[in-house]
Order: sequence, then structure tokens, then C-alpha cells
Amino acid sequence: MLKKILLIFCGLIIGLVFLELFLQSTSVAIKLHKKHIIKQELNKKKSITILCIGESTTDRQWPKFLKQSLMAKNVKKEITVIDKGVRSTNTTCILDNIESYILQFKPDIIVSMMGINDGNSDVIGLKQYKFKTQQLFFLLKQHFVKDRGILKKGNDNFHENAEFYAQWKYANDLFDKQQYGESIKILLKIFKQNQKYDIRIIKLLTRSYIMKAYELGYETPDGRKNILQAEKFVIEGIKIEPYYDINAMLFVFSKNKNRSMIEKLFPINNTEIFKKLYSQDPWAFISHTHLFFKLGMNDFVKAISSQLYNVDVKDSTIYADRVLGSNATLLIESKNYDLAEKYLQLTKNYLVKNIILETLTNYQKLAQICKLKGIKLVAMQYPMRPVNSLEQILDSYPDVAFISNEKNFKEVLKIKKIDDIFKDLFAGDFGHCTDLGNQMIADNLADTLVKLIN
Repeated sequence: MLKKILLIFCGLIIGLVFLELFLQSTSVAIKLHKKHIIKQELNKKKSITILCIGESTTDRQWPKFLKQSLMAKNVKKEITVIDKGVRSTNTTCILDNIESYILQFKPDIIVSMMGINDGNSDVIGLKQYKFKTQQLFFLLKQHFVKDRGILKKGNDNFHENAEFYAQWKYANDLFDKQQYGESIKILLKIFKQNQKYDIRIIKLLTRSYIMKAYELGYETPDGRKNILQAEKFVIEGIKIEPYYDINAMLFVFSKNKNRSMIEKLFPINNTEIFKKLYSQDPWAFISHTHLFFKLGMNDFVKAISSQLYNVDVKDSTIYADRVLGSNATLLIESKNYDLAEKYLQLTKNYLVKNIILETLTNYQKLAQICKLKGIKLVAMQYPMRPVNSLEQILDSYPDVAFISNEKNFKEVLKIKKIDDIFKDLFAGDFGHCTDLGNQMIADNLADTLVKLIN
């Protein structure tokens, strides 16, 4: 009996080893074959159209330098670069337009740098597996795990009313598609009908009014009206759950110059309470320091600065990637490379383990569209950020090329100031680039593209 068990066990191990060898060799063969076919197709063409998609970090940014970078590398084709970056967009909106872009411009190559504005959807953990058999079993498991949405998260009591939930979900989808006015209409209706106000309704209403104000312009009369409405719902939210959305609270009160409310809710003279609130959402404090300066809240800014590098950032920390990343970038500039490397590694680990489901889904849709239409997809990562998460998202698409802008920016940051390569650090570790930063992205991208099209 023991002999049979040992034989079965040995057979299973040998079988897994052979399966792993088969999967690894097949993966390499497929990637090489796909790259060879695409390169052959591109080599046949006399002219190449490159479609660049993304958000404000793409719109009139690095694409304007790309043709120049390719020419400098002696590219042998006629190059057309189409910039379809859109400020404040997200991957859902980009994917909504991608088919029309393809129909209009007929691109040979699509370069994407996108995802930073996603975040109103669930987070999925993709583990890095060394072995292909592990990846296979993980993907099979993921295939059979259903209902990953809001109801799966222990929100069974969100509302008994199925119609109510459907309306809330629809409003949420409209927000994701940047239709803030329509989202507000539905949310206001739900808010009036619901006797037990749910904090998630108020949170989404607040953010919808903020984004509507951004669209209209914060300083325009209509923009001001929307910011005042946002403040109204922030105060409603505080009644139900104090500090329910620290980011929105600080932003709205700052925009409305309501300094007294900020000082009341976030008392800097009580270090213990302030530190506790800071640790709930460090990025809310860090990212709004310029607004506090405008209000003359210098002591408040000093209190924020005293917390840098001290907070225990966990996976559950809101915008943990931005908090960790901003620490890393600032430490590199200040020449504290050892501690910076620690934060860079923490950022990398977080990004690999916590991928926005919206980003994952839309990137995979984009890869599928490109595959079906015979378009080469080049997935480019933002400056300073590791490319690993993109590689994991698109692991099943061997014909995708990946571009990292991590090493080149880290090295330049050691000899240049942050202001030399970034206009801001809205994402923590990176932001909108200066001409120098955009030229660096274009040059780095051109290194890969010239190999494809020459």
C-alpha cells in the first residue's frame, strides 16, 4: 500500500515537472514566434502610424517628442505619431473610444501609458509566480471565482432593495465613465428616497460634485456651486461617520477656505490624534499641502512634514502606492539612496499585490483588440514605477512589448532636481513631466520601437 502511494506521489511530481517544462518552453516559443511575425509585418511597411493613448501625462506630453527621437535613431520608415491622450480620463473611457481611434487612424502600433486615474473599483491581488504551473492553477481558480464585486465584500446589508442597489451601481458606473452630472442626478434621487443614509452614497456624491467642479473649472461660478454642494455632503457624511473620506474633506474645506473646520477636525496640538488621522490617509495630507500653504496654515504643513517616513504604511492604507512612492522620490533627491531603495521595494511589492480591477480588465481588453486586429501593443509604465504589474496583467499576451521608465528616471533623479524632470508629483513618485522628463520617456520608448520598425 505504501509502495503504491509513493509511486503515485513520484508520478505526480514527475508529471508536474514535465508540465512545467512544457509550459515554460511553449511560452518562450510562442513569444518568439509572435514577435517575429509582428516584426516581419512592420518591416514590410513603408510608413508606420503610432497611436499614443493615456491620460494627462500623455496629452501633449511625450508623444510630441517621439517622432524626433525616432528620427535621431535613424529609423528607416515614414513615421506618423497620433496623440490621443486625454486629461483626467481613465482606462474605461479610453477603451470606450479605442475602436473609433483604430477605425480613424489605422495604427500599426499602439503605445499605452494608462491606469493612474483608475480606482473607483475593486482591487485584485495578482501573485507573482515563479512557475508556470502555479500561474495555471491560479488562473483556473480565478476563472471559477465569481461575484467579486461590492456584494462579495460583506456588504450584504447595503440594501435589501434590489432596485436600489441597481441604481447605486449604475451611478457608480456613470462616475467611472466620467458622466458626473448624470451620476449626481441618480445619487440625489437615491439619497432622498433612502431613510438610512449609507455613507457610500454620500462619498460618491461628494466625489461626483468635486469632479464636476473640476470639469467646469473650480473658480468658475458653476464650479464654485459644485464645490459648495460637495461641502454640504461632506458635512452630512461627518454626521454619520467622522473622517469617512479624509481626502475629500481636506480638499473641499481647503477649496472653500474653511480653515476653521480643518483645524477643528485635525487638531495639530494633539499629536496623538493628528498622527492617528494622518496614518488613516497620509496621501490626503501630503497631496494637499499646497492648498494649506495658500490658506496660511504653515504650522499645519509643519505637522504633516513631521510625519513623513514615520507612518506605518500597510496594503490597506489609502493610496499606499503614492505615499510610498513620494517618500522614495524625495529620498532619492536628498541622496538618501539606502532608505529610498527600501521605499521603492515596498512600492513595487504593493503595486504587484494590489492591482485595480478596472485597470486589469481594460488592459486585457486592449490587448485582445490589438491581437484580433494585428496591431502591435506597447504597454509603457509611468516614470519611477516598476513594470512588473503590467507584465503580470498581460502575461497571457506574449506579443505585447513592455517599456519600463523606472531605471532611467531613478538615475537622472540622482543628478537632477525633482523640478527639473517633474512639474508636480500628483501620483506620489511621479507626476506631469517637464520637457526634459517627456524627452526621456520618448527616447526610452524609441529604443524599443526602432528595433520593431527598422
